[in-house]
Amino acid sequence: MDNLWNQEVTKQLIFDIYGKDQMLLARDSLVSVVERADFASFHIHEVTLRWDQHIGEVRDLKMGEVLAPTCDDRKTRYASRFHEIGAHVQACVQSLHSFPDILSHALYYGLALDKKFKLNERDISHKAVAKKACAGPITRGPP
Repeated sequence: MDNLWNQEVTKQLIFDIYGKDQMLLARDSLVSVVERADFASFHIHEVTLRWDQHIGEVRDLKMGEVLAPTCDDRKTRYASRFHEIGAHVQACVQSLHSFPDILSHALYYGLALDKKFKLNERDISHKAVAKKACAGPITRGPP
């Protein structure tokens, strides 16, 4: 996900239009957007890897042994593998779930909406930022 977008250009644009303080406000959110996309990608890759391991292991077994293993060692391996798969699926979904609000923070600070609309940090959501961004023209501030 390194090429999601050029963060340096984005930070420079914020700096040029709104100044250093505003760029510093937006910076952490910009970094977090890319990190969350990377995290989701990592976790879905781990899910795929573990699932492929499982398919490779059960490929030659009869369906009954795949669905209800009788070997204690196999039961333990399956349980452990499915626990890991579940953990990675959950982590991927959590990263994807947080993505809109983190991007909203980046937009809120990147467009200096905080100068026009004072929102509490916890209230900066994709719905709130979309509503504020549509409320009127975004003005260019002094650097």
